[in-house]
Amino acid sequence: MDYEIEGDILKAYKGKESSVVIPDGIRVIAPRAFFDCDTLMSVMIPEGVSKIGDEAFTFSDKMIEVYISGSIADIGESAFGACASLKQIEVAEDNAHYTSFEGVLFNKDMSVLIQCPAGMTGSFRILDGVKTIAASAFFDCRGLTDIFMPDSVEEIRDEAFWGCSALKSIIIPESVRTVGKIAFKGCVSLTQLVIPESVTSVGNYILSGCRALSSVIIPDRVENSEHVFGLRGTEEVMLSSLFSGHIPHQKLNRFMDEDIVTICRVFLQDEPSYDEYDREHYSAYTKEHIGEILLEAIDKRDSAAVYGALKLGLIPQESLDYLISVSAVKGTADITAILLEYENNMRKDERQDGTDDI
Repeated sequence: MDYEIEGDILKAYKGKESSVVIPDGIRVIAPRAFFDCDTLMSVMIPEGVSKIGDEAFTFSDKMIEVYISGSIADIGESAFGACASLKQIEVAEDNAHYTSFEGVLFNKDMSVLIQCPAGMTGSFRILDGVKTIAASAFFDCRGLTDIFMPDSVEEIRDEAFWGCSALKSIIIPESVRTVGKIAFKGCVSLTQLVIPESVTSVGNYILSGCRALSSVIIPDRVENSEHVFGLRGTEEVMLSSLFSGHIPHQKLNRFMDEDIVTICRVFLQDEPSYDEYDREHYSAYTKEHIGEILLEAIDKRDSAAVYGALKLGLIPQESLDYLISVSAVKGTADITAILLEYENNMRKDERQDGTDDI
């Protein structure tokens, strides 16, 4: 069967069709149900479906169109993120919770920009009246070169512009109060960033991987700015001496001690993008804090971090049973499955080596 269905929940799609209509009777599309589906070009989500889980269609690179019916009441974070060919998200006019304008997904009153299709290119002007840029709203929009924000924007949430690799210019207006963690991660073409005086809080690690940055301005009033850059003040800071693509390892224990677990968890999610020098040192920190990192990853349902730890061989064999039991209690089925598969493969390797006969 092409679908893994449990009751009225579509858990996973295993087919290879280019066009999909969600089967009758489905109420929920589970998180990551179509994740990294490399054949899917279009999907029709019919009446009756009420919820689309986090990252349900993320990284479905060939998908070019999505239709959301009037019954959808809950769309998870980055449900259609990083779909490189997607240029249009269409929403039924009678949907009470969501709408679309020029292909972009908004909440009904258009105060929250939820998802910009990753296939859009060139300059993008956010509509006046938008107050919140949702988490991962512009995730992996690699073709956008400039983004213009209106004075109505008050909040930029976590990972909002992660992976906008062609983005050269973005001006944060004086209306903005908060900027979430890793908001501009991977914006490798961004050369300058001015955080206005209106901003009182910025999240950790907001400029990870911004290799072209030469300067940034941080207001004095920003809370916890030392946990992002290791310094404070409105003076212009030359980042070439502070960054080597990512936050240099030697800065971590100086100004991010209380958040090393989060930093290392982010490293595990995206380890291949780090250069050899940074990878060596982040790996050292990760090994030192691996117990805390894995427990936080399970708590936050961060399967990518757990997978990264397994891939790098950082999970001690003696800890597997405990981690599996914790994951099962937390109800993180995808992480439990990853750990169980790893344990089973390890046992197969042991049998092949003849260790069971010793």
